[in-house]
Amino acid sequence: MTNPHFLETTVQSGGKRDTCSRTLRMVQIEDHSAWPKLSHMEMPFSVEVELSAFNVRHLLTLTPGQVIESSWKESDDVFIKAADVQIGWGEFEVDEQKLLIRMTRLA
Repeated sequence: MTNPHFLETTVQSGGKRDTCSRTLRMVQIEDHSAWPKLSHMEMPFSVEVELSAFNVRHLLTLTPGQVIESSWKESDDVFIKAADVQIGWGEFEVDEQKLLIRMTRLA
């Protein structure tokens, strides 16, 4: 039986028939056979925001609650990465005293 996430096609090239596989795009990640294991996997995420005028001196003088100015436009989504691989984009959201990231698109 073939894997439901692959499409097998037969290609004729120079009189010779070759079978090749092409990956199909899944409709939902939950449909993938590895989802039960992957859904419980823990992975650190990071969000990158460019701070063009920020240097080591600024880093060493940071205090709790201090606001840092960024050239990032409020309307632009930020990059969300897992293990240095971009997995999507998101936007900042504030909930009481917490700064959160809401994922808006998958990569």
